[in-house]
Formats: sequence, structure tokens, C-alpha cells
Amino acid sequence: MKMTLPRRARALALLPVALTALAACSHKDAADVKPADVDPKQSATPTEQEAAAWKEPADSALTEQQVKAYLQVAMLQFDLVRKEAPALHQQVAEMDRRGKEGGVLNGFTNIVQAGTALAHGADLLGGSYVRAARTLGYNPAEMEWVRERMGEVGGYYMAKPMIAAQVQAAEQMKAQADQMAATSGLTAEQVAQMKQSAEEMRTSAATNDQPRHVLANSALVHRVRPGVSDQMWSQVGLFGGASGFAALVGLSDPKDTEAQKKLDEFRNLFQATMDNRTLPGLEDKKPEGATPAAPSAPAAPAAAAPAAPATPAPATH
Repeated sequence: MKMTLPRRARALALLPVALTALAACSHKDAADVKPADVDPKQSATPTEQEAAAWKEPADSALTEQQVKAYLQVAMLQFDLVRKEAPALHQQVAEMDRRGKEGGVLNGFTNIVQAGTALAHGADLLGGSYVRAARTLGYNPAEMEWVRERMGEVGGYYMAKPMIAAQVQAAEQMKAQADQMAATSGLTAEQVAQMKQSAEEMRTSAATNDQPRHVLANSALVHRVRPGVSDQMWSQVGLFGGASGFAALVGLSDPKDTEAQKKLDEFRNLFQATMDNRTLPGLEDKKPEGATPAAPSAPAAPAAAAPAAPATPAPATH
């Protein structure tokens, strides 16, 4: 079929978007990709074509593949930062040497190099995630969106123990209201007010005003890696993002061993999550006493007869 000129022009205009989408489908095995495979001259931000090729879902729901991709991209990012850190160390060490030697020329050179080192560090920490995603065959625009959703998941699991504690405190308040009714001479109206306040407190803590997609995505990650604790997911979500990498700003200093240690901890955390295992010391702590109900469900009545727990059907993907 012969293509007319206007149709050919439209096809050519859509070609960059199509090629970007095709590249995003050609995902590489993370085990076969090394930091040396990442082109440092690539754009540190998603290109216009990459941004145009990605449309976020209306429900903000993550997929199993996106969660796995997030882990893979972050691990390559950590390795890339570790590979590039010695160059920053060398640059800072040379600035320190020139500063000790003194002189106008050395001082002027250090002023220039200080800006270069700052830009290098910012580009490394900010651009490493984008370049790692692109190298693995993922759309960086999509993966930045995934990182934001994982940050929400991390925030939810960080707050979850506090939510459970508030629910438990509300239940105790309701129980105390019944006890005080029998011993302190409170009126029925006063007891009812105490119970209402406790119920409002419990409901507020249980719902926690979490958007539906955050709850759905938080449940999804446990289906993807059921052997990983809530504590680990909170760190994986929060520390894998830009806020977590703020802890690595000291990587430019050769004497800063804390940042190097933190980088290793991040890498081990993400590797264990990928392997579906919880690291020692990051197990979820069970609350004292009876196990509370899930935040989204009301607590079972104390007098209810024990029943065999229902086993949900495994999700298929």
C-alpha cells in the first residue's frame, strides 16, 4: 500500500515514541548488566520521548513487574554509585592538596573544581537511577513514577506500628469505660461518651486517611515478596528514593566511612528483598498480648468462639 506524504509524516513523528516503547519492552536480565554497561553521558533525566511514552494509570496501581523492576534498578544504581565514588574521592583529595599548598592559582582552581565536584555528585546521585533504568531496558519516566509509589508504600509501613498502637489504645479505652461504669459511679451517658470517643479514635487510626491505591500497593508488595517484613518494605520504599540517597551525600569525602557503610547496607537490604528474605534484626515485632486485627478491619469480639482461619486463594499473575 502506498503511503501518502501526510501519513508518512505522521508515522515519522511517532517513530521516536514507538522506539522508546519498544526499548522499554526489551528488558535485560539484571544479573547480566554491570555498572560499566551504563553510559555516563546519557541524560540524567527522562527524555521528552520517554516521558511521552509513559502514561500513568488512573488508579495509581503498581504491577508485580514494576515492583521487581524497582528492586533491580535500585541495585544497579547502588553498584553504579559505588563504581563512580572513587572518582569523586580523587577530585576532593586533589582539592585538599591544593588547599594545603596555597597560592593564587591553586585557590582559583579549587573554586572551579568545587563547583565541578558538586555537580558531579548531584549528577551521580540524581542521574544514576535514571541511567540504571534506561540501561536495564525500562522507561525512566515510568520508573520515577514507580519510585514515588514505592515511597508511599514505605511511608505506610513505617506508620503501621503506630496505627496498630493507636487502635490498641482505643480498645483499652473502651474496656476501661466499662470498668469505670461499675466502680466509679459514672452515669450511662458519660460511659457512652467515653466509648464514642474511643471508637472515633480507633476508626481514625484504622483508616488513617490512606488513599486506596496506597493500601492496594502495600498489599501487592507482600504478594510479590511474602518473605519480606513490613520493616524492610518501609526502608526499601523510603530509602530507595531520592530522600534515601540524601544519606549518601558524604560519598564525595574520602574520609566519610559512614556514607560508604550506608551504601553497603542499602545494597544488602535490596538484595535480601529481591531474594524474598528478611534480614536479621528487621523482623516485624508482634504487639504484646493478643494480636490486633488488621487496621482496615474491626477487631473481633473478645467473647467470640475461636474459629479456624480462612485461607485466601493465592493471587495468580
